[in-house]
Amino acid sequence: MLRLFNTVSADFIVKQKRLRRWENQTAAQNEKSYELFSAICGDCPLAKYTKMDAGKYKDVIERLPADYGKAAQYRGKTRNRSC
Repeated sequence: MLRLFNTVSADFIVKQKRLRRWENQTAAQNEKSYELFSAICGDCPLAKYTKMDAGKYKDVIERLPADYGKAAQYRGKTRNRSC
């Protein structure tokens, strides 16, 4: 059974918090990063992602304004791709 990125990343966050490897703030920061990755590259099985997806994610986040995660004007402005 292929598990989708959003499921795997959510499970990973829970595990890191349960094992006390991450504090709540670190978990929240990583959760937002994973959500952004999914919004840019789609919610796919991990094996479906390519180097092009990694490059696309890097290119997009480098162009985001510094206040992207905080400013109301950017909420809901993502581009999802399908697998």
